[in-house]
Amino acid sequence: MLTSPQMHPTDTPPHYGAIALIPCYNSRKYIRQAVLGLLNQTRPLDLIVVLNDCSTDNFQEEIADLVEQHENLIIHDNPRNLGRSGCRNEGFDCFDADYYFLNDADDVSLPDRVQKTLDFMEANPNFGIVGGFVEYITPQGKVFGKGTQMYCLSAEDAKRYRESLEPLGLFCSTVCLRGEVIRKDNMRFDPTLPASEDIELWNLVLEKGWDVISLQEYFTQYRMHDDSICTSRFIYCRHYQEYVVNRLVRRRTNQTPVTFEEFVNSKRAEGLWKWLKFEYPIYVDYFYRTGGYKLISGSVIKGACMLAISMLMSPSRLRRLIYQRLGKKL
Repeated sequence: MLTSPQMHPTDTPPHYGAIALIPCYNSRKYIRQAVLGLLNQTRPLDLIVVLNDCSTDNFQEEIADLVEQHENLIIHDNPRNLGRSGCRNEGFDCFDADYYFLNDADDVSLPDRVQKTLDFMEANPNFGIVGGFVEYITPQGKVFGKGTQMYCLSAEDAKRYRESLEPLGLFCSTVCLRGEVIRKDNMRFDPTLPASEDIELWNLVLEKGWDVISLQEYFTQYRMHDDSICTSRFIYCRHYQEYVVNRLVRRRTNQTPVTFEEFVNSKRAEGLWKWLKFEYPIYVDYFYRTGGYKLISGSVIKGACMLAISMLMSPSRLRRLIYQRLGKKL
């Protein structure tokens, strides 16, 4: 099986045009579909790197034949368990490229993702990051909804986000980063953030003066399943998202940054009413997202009840649900 070559310290690493990075930790169930999505592109990638983060499930067996058949597919063994952010940073550090496509090990890139992304980036050198829309799929791969709730659709939108205290969001598995962003501005994912590290990076890149955009194209199928941290630990992830927003506000208003624990404690210290106001929209999202997942995974009664609770708490969720089913822009 091919793995990344061992480089001598004095060797010059090879340079690639466009590569894909797939962090993989015990993702045997879905890794083959993720790899095939990137192999079956209308515009081939120069290199696809599966970053093995010290997995113990022998996922390599699932793609051994693909590695043997495709010279542009390799497995890179991390020196230790690095986590999702560390995995991607390892890919940036070990593989020099003009463009980096991000792909989680449980998501599937649609066939024209690379072509449409590179066509845009090559024609628009001021854009440092490009993303797109997603199709939501079940663990079995069935499409059940559309993700179009991105609002940065032009350079003017990017400027507005840059000059505001509002965070920019993108679907991570649709993203391509320009290599110059990584090399020139030394941009990396923050490995101390267990969640929302992607939101942190997109906004740091924006602050460096690069434009960021979500093209109105479906690039990736985003898989919902029990093992996903966004499903199994949704409230935990949302608390980190709020923390990342707090970091952004403090950074852009020249305030001293605080730790996650200090941020949470400060919210609780504001009193019960303000704490409930802080938690309320998080739980609305929890009942909505988790209820939707339960519904499509077979727990119909539980899922329907959770969705009903979310819509009672926030009636606009009904409109959101209808639009996600139809694929309309919110």
